Amino acid sequence: MNEGKNLLVGTLGLPEQELRLVKNMLKLTAARAQGGYDLSENAALADCDVVIVNADDAGALASWQIMVNKGGAPVPVMVASSAPASPV
Repeated sequence: MNEGKNLLVGTLGLPEQELRLVKNMLKLTAARAQGGYDLSENAALADCDVVIVNADDAGALASWQIMVNKGGAPVPVMVASSAPASPV
């Protein structure tokens, strides 16, 4: 990470309660000298550095797959209510 650079984080398919939790967690990084994280509220997901994807939401997974197929997708963080049957 570049010194002082904030990374842009997007979300796909997170419920409102989880979105608020992520937003509050990212706010805690605001004062870090080495940079922090900002939640993307209006930017296109393709402009984000990281995208948190709700793997329990079929629509979120479909949207993520479209981004991957177009190329240049951000780094994904997949979250789910349970561990996958086999490692990815």
